[in-house]
Amino acid sequence: MPMLRQTIIGCAFGALCIPGALAAPTANAAEDPLGAMPGDDALTCEQIFQQGMAESQKDQQARSQRNAGLMAQGEATGAA
Repeated sequence: MPMLRQTIIGCAFGALCIPGALAAPTANAAEDPLGAMPGDDALTCEQIFQQGMAESQKDQQARSQRNAGLMAQGEATGAA
């Protein structure tokens, strides 16, 4: 099982890094492509991946808090 996990993680990492590594800078580099952040060109693929994971976790926490609030509201409404 650990070998399968390593293979999946390696494939996901490669799928994220290889296109970025192969992309050539355009003549109009002043315009950031969709999803790009200022300074991304100075970051490694792993750093960009970690930023994305942190944002994803932050979003998940926000959804969990919202869902917990809605569930509590629903329980309070249902109990009345």
